[in-house]
Amino acid sequence: MVCDSVGPNMNTELQLVVGVVCFGTALVVLGTLAVFLRRATASAPGSERRTGRAVLVVLVVWYGVALVVGSRREMSFETFLPTALVPIAVGSALTFTSRGRALLVRVPVHWMVFLQVYRVAGGVFVYLYYAGDGVLSRGFALNAGWGDVLTGVLAIPVGILVMKRIHTESHTSRSFFAEKYRSKIET
Repeated sequence: MVCDSVGPNMNTELQLVVGVVCFGTALVVLGTLAVFLRRATASAPGSERRTGRAVLVVLVVWYGVALVVGSRREMSFETFLPTALVPIAVGSALTFTSRGRALLVRVPVHWMVFLQVYRVAGGVFVYLYYAGDGVLSRGFALNAGWGDVLTGVLAIPVGILVMKRIHTESHTSRSFFAEKYRSKIET
């Protein structure tokens, strides 16, 4: 992760910019997830609310560990891989438990699309390419950077389209799907 591995060619100003962008982005994403989980589980049974809180705690602890390891510049492949796999493992594990599936069903799809707005912070890759004097390669910086920026910018209009489509569909079909899926979860 660029946020965690500042190269020897990076000056203090670049380190500050990258650090602020990465730290701020992570705080926004974690805060947004907290709001999403709280709103999605407001009318949920206690077990689903506890599952949502547990997921959030795991992600906050994960971010804290990644922040400490990255700030010490100890982010090698051996430490990066397990760090990167934690949120993937947590998300995957949720799909294998009935409480996790019930929690995921409660989160509206357009919320997850809107969450992708954070990816505009991928512009830091482009910034590092142009201002970093060799910190990142052209192929990675421009493709990943502009790809992330485009994804983040398009998240708002795509999220609105998804939200409108959900609201224009018949409530009966949505309720039928939710009940059908929820009955599979509870069994």
